[in-house]
Amino acid sequence: MRYYLVAINQKPLSLTYKYKDWIEDGKLVRVEVKGRIYNGYVLKEVEKPDFKCNEIIKISNYYLPKVYLEIAKFISTYYFCEIGEALGLFVPFRDSDFKSCSISFLDNIELSQKQKKALLFIKSHQISLLFGDTGSGKTEIYIKYFQEILKKGKSVIFLMPEISLTPQMEKRLKRYFDESVAIWHSRLSKKKKESILEGIYSGKIKIVAGPRSALFLPMRDLGLIVVDEEHDDSYKSQNRPRYNAKDLAIYFGKKLKVNVVLGSATPSLNSYVKFDFFRLKESFYESKKEFIWENSLELSLKSFELIKNSLKNKKQSIIFLPTRANFKYLICSNCASAVKCPYCDVGMSVHFDKRALVCHYCNFAMPLPKKCLVCGSSELKANRVGTSEVVKELKEIFKDAKIVKFDRDEITTHKKLQTILKDFSNKKIDILVGTQMLSKGHDYPDVSLSVLLGVDYILNMG
Repeated sequence: MRYYLVAINQKPLSLTYKYKDWIEDGKLVRVEVKGRIYNGYVLKEVEKPDFKCNEIIKISNYYLPKVYLEIAKFISTYYFCEIGEALGLFVPFRDSDFKSCSISFLDNIELSQKQKKALLFIKSHQISLLFGDTGSGKTEIYIKYFQEILKKGKSVIFLMPEISLTPQMEKRLKRYFDESVAIWHSRLSKKKKESILEGIYSGKIKIVAGPRSALFLPMRDLGLIVVDEEHDDSYKSQNRPRYNAKDLAIYFGKKLKVNVVLGSATPSLNSYVKFDFFRLKESFYESKKEFIWENSLELSLKSFELIKNSLKNKKQSIIFLPTRANFKYLICSNCASAVKCPYCDVGMSVHFDKRALVCHYCNFAMPLPKKCLVCGSSELKANRVGTSEVVKELKEIFKDAKIVKFDRDEITTHKKLQTILKDFSNKKIDILVGTQMLSKGHDYPDVSLSVLLGVDYILNMG
C-alpha cells in the first residue's frame, strides 16, 4: 500500500489515505470523511502513518498540473486559508481528447497609430498597465492582441469586474471570435457551465471572459491574461477564501510565464506606481465635459435642458447617482435624527413602492413611520434622492421617452440584465438611470449625454 496526503476540496481538511498504486500529485480523487463522500486533491505521497487510514475510493480522470498546485499553496499561505479551500477555487483539467483545434475569426479590426504603439508596448512587457480614458479604444487593442494569441494556438483569460459587463462584451467578442468565446460567471446554469467546460476540454473554446472566477478555469496553453477595470473592488473576494483576483492574475502570469495586461481609465495607485504603463488619451467619440454646480443631488434646469436636446436629436442619455430607492434617508426636521437600522446602525432608505424603509446592508425592512422614533415629531423629511425618485421625476416631464432604472432593485436576474442592456444597445431605451452598476465600462456610441449627480457626496464619501 502507498499513502497520500489528500486536501478535501473546499474544506479546511487535509487527511491521509491509502491506495494500492502510485498516484500523481494533483490528481482529483474520491474519498470518505465521516460517512460522506468528497472530492479531494492528492498533495503528495507520505510515509505510512501510525494510525489507521481509509482507502481512496476512486481515481478520477481530472487533475491540477503541478504549477497550479503551487499557485494554490501560495493562495493558502498568502491569504491565510486552508489548502483545500484554495484548491476549491480551481476547476480541474481533464485527461481527455484535447485537440489543438483550428479557429477561424474575423481579422479586420483596424487600429490607429496610437493604438498600434499601445499594442506593441503591452506585447513587450510581461506585466503592463494600459492607462486609457473611457472610449479611447482599449477593447479594440485587447481584441487585436487576442487575435495574435489565437494565431499561435494559445488561449486567453479576459477578466472583467462585474457580471453586468458580460452581455455587451460577449456580443463584441463573438462578433470577432464566434464560438471560440465563452462568458463564465456564477449565474450560469449547471448545464451551461458543463457545456462551456466541454468546449474548453476539447479545445474549441479559446477565450473565456468573466469576473474573478474565470481566472481559475482549466485553459490549456494559456497565452494571455487581461484584467479590465483593474482598479475595481469587485476583484476582491469577500468570502473565504478571501483573495484579490487582480493580484492573483499577476501571480498566474509570473508562474505560467504569460503576459498580463491591466486596463483602466482610473488605475489603482499601486498599479500606477509598480508597473510600466502606456497612456491613451484620445477618444473614439466626440464628447464634452460640463460641470453644473447647482444642487448636485437633484436634476437641475440645465440638466433637463440637455436631456431635452438629447431626445430631440434622437440620442441617448445616461444618468448616474450613488443611491438607489427613492431617498437615502428619512430625517426628523425637529431633532435631525435619521431612522437607522437596529442591526447595522446605518440610515434606512425610503422605498415608496414598498411603503417601507429598507436597510441596504442586511435588508431589514419596516413600515414608513408617521412620527420620529426619537422625539415623536411628525416633521419627517426624506433626504438624498435615489434612482427611483429621479426616474419618477423624468417620467413626469418626458412623457414620451422610454426611461428605465438600472440598479440592484431593478436588476434581479441575469436575464433581466441582458434584456435591459440589449434594449439600450438597440436604442429602445432613451434614458438609463442607474447606480454604480451603470458606471462600469459600458460602451454605447449613441449616448450623447452623461449626467453625474452627487459629485460632492461621492468625493466626501457620503
